[in-house]
Amino acid sequence: MRQVNIVVMGKSGVGKSTLINAVMGEALAPAGAGKPVTREPQKYSRKMLLPLADPSDGHYRHASCLLSMFDTAGLELDENVTGGTLGKIRGCLDACLEESSEGDISLVWYCVNNQCNRFEQYEINLIRKLSAVYKVPFTVVLTKCHADGEGELERLIRRELPQMPVQRVLAKDFKASFGTARAFGVDDLLRNAGGHRRNP
Repeated sequence: MRQVNIVVMGKSGVGKSTLINAVMGEALAPAGAGKPVTREPQKYSRKMLLPLADPSDGHYRHASCLLSMFDTAGLELDENVTGGTLGKIRGCLDACLEESSEGDISLVWYCVNNQCNRFEQYEINLIRKLSAVYKVPFTVVLTKCHADGEGELERLIRRELPQMPVQRVLAKDFKASFGTARAFGVDDLLRNAGGHRRNP
């Protein structure tokens, strides 16, 4: 059975666990409100039908896959905490690649909270470094998007990382005074993931 391995990373409170739960279709990863919840890397796996590109014609078809998602501890600005967390994230990336073989899909979703309107220079440097070292496709996932429209944060990310895909997502419905913003983007994120192959 084909494997799809996804490492989910980003700062604390950006919605990594919420995104994983939305993809998996059940509350597997503990999620909190803006505070570190995942302190140690966690792996969640299940068999799923995923939209994968057929190499013969490039069209997407649903195929039975083993999807494994690696939930990493949140990155912090403190150098010591970040240093320890980076070691764990590298361990997740190593495990992700060790478990994959030719024809499998391995990638990283780097999550950024669209509500905070901040993308730190250390995040840019980290993405560039890890994507170069591990040769794994990265997608920047803008989480907590209450509207499906490009904002200043997305434009900044596209300027800094012009070759990297950026995807807007609201992983679960959001209730506010103006009404309810409906979840969107998860299916598109999975479809885009299905177009990747492991880089040599």
